[in-house]
Amino acid sequence: MMQELGKSLCQVEENPGVQGIKKMLIAYENGVKYWEAEDKSLCGSRSWDEVSSVSSEQGEASSSRVTATRVALLGAFALAAPKKKAGTRFVTVEGSDFFWMVEAPTKDAMEFIAKAKNAMASCKNKG
Repeated sequence: MMQELGKSLCQVEENPGVQGIKKMLIAYENGVKYWEAEDKSLCGSRSWDEVSSVSSEQGEASSSRVTATRVALLGAFALAAPKKKAGTRFVTVEGSDFFWMVEAPTKDAMEFIAKAKNAMASCKNKG
């Protein structure tokens, strides 16, 4: 049974990639959810207590991770697949047993980071 995460605060999502997979992070008062599928099925849900960091990186700062992901997802086609445009940031949510990353427009990414960090601090201060 999934825990109740409270009111939705904001979300970031990226356009479907080469394989039509859409990624999305939604921040709630008490946690975060991650979606990574064409049919919008939930891939993960964590309370803020389980999250060790929420951050944002420019595309170049996370290029090694993205390159590894591109190779894993696209295989030999990774080199031919178009690279992402400028003006976006990678939003990452990490915990001891998970790592989620979504590429989003800079403005959306920064809003998500601010609200997620605020909610995370508020939850951790309650406990």
